[in-house]
Amino acid sequence: MFYIFTNNFRQTFNKFLKMSKNTLKTASQKSGLTAHVIRVWEKRYGVVNPSRTDSNRRYYSDEEIEKLKLLKKATESGHSIGSISNLSIEELTQLVLEEEKESIFQHKKLLPEKFELKIKNLIEDFFKTAENYNSKKLQFLIYEIEDEFSQSIIIEEVILPILQKIDEKRKNETISKITEQFIINELSYYLQQIINKIPEFENFPLLLTYAPIGGFFQIGSLISAAVAKMEKFRICNLGENLNSSEIFSAVEKVNPAAISINMIFPFLKPVEIKNELLELKRLIPAKVKILLSGRAVWNYREEVNQIGGIFCGDTFVLRKELQRIRAEF
Repeated sequence: MFYIFTNNFRQTFNKFLKMSKNTLKTASQKSGLTAHVIRVWEKRYGVVNPSRTDSNRRYYSDEEIEKLKLLKKATESGHSIGSISNLSIEELTQLVLEEEKESIFQHKKLLPEKFELKIKNLIEDFFKTAENYNSKKLQFLIYEIEDEFSQSIIIEEVILPILQKIDEKRKNETISKITEQFIINELSYYLQQIINKIPEFENFPLLLTYAPIGGFFQIGSLISAAVAKMEKFRICNLGENLNSSEIFSAVEKVNPAAISINMIFPFLKPVEIKNELLELKRLIPAKVKILLSGRAVWNYREEVNQIGGIFCGDTFVLRKELQRIRAEF
């Protein structure tokens, strides 16, 4: 009787492990590390301590996989595994975030200083022109600098700073709602032209872009879409103010390689956004990567880490992550 009870218990326990844990193969797929590297890091540095079945099969918790993902990012940034193996998830998260911010800072310094004043003056002219609602001149200001800068530089060094300045002016109440909307519409038109001009093919990976519930501007999605088109992705821009169940419905139909959630401006109901992120992770397949971009995304660090999302603080980081996804596609 004791044997039967023990045997049944083991079978139930092992079944529970399989339901609630991740195999080595799954851990490898989710973390982006090879199974060999995971075993070496586990044995040599003790970075994870997986559960084991009677047959000595490893099962990794979601928390351990999250740690492996963070370790992968940190080592890719130049840290040795030996120097960071004892760090907690919280410490690793902070380290990775600092590295990403530093990467963004260094990237911005790549722009020659002689062009900084020109871009600064361009942005000032842009706002002055917008106050007169001169659509033709606004488009001319952007297209005029295409001879000197690539479209990716224009997005990063012109369009994003304009959006940042809009946010500052809104907080200071120095911009009217109609002027703000006019500028965003003009920038959206330019971005849509970029998207339409770049061809896409069926063998390209698919990226879904959208603004979550509470987000009423598509421009963040258009920025991600334009960058993704440059990196040879197919694009499906779902729109704005969408909840997780609506996104899940789209994911089921089109099977994307990744989702880009765009948070350009802070949201009025941050708690609702946090719940939406957690619900989205619960609904969509683990293989679908979740990219989060925009200045407001830093307000949701805890939730982004919890869902295994990828921070894309600027288009440079977004481009880098898209290249990784495409390489794995």
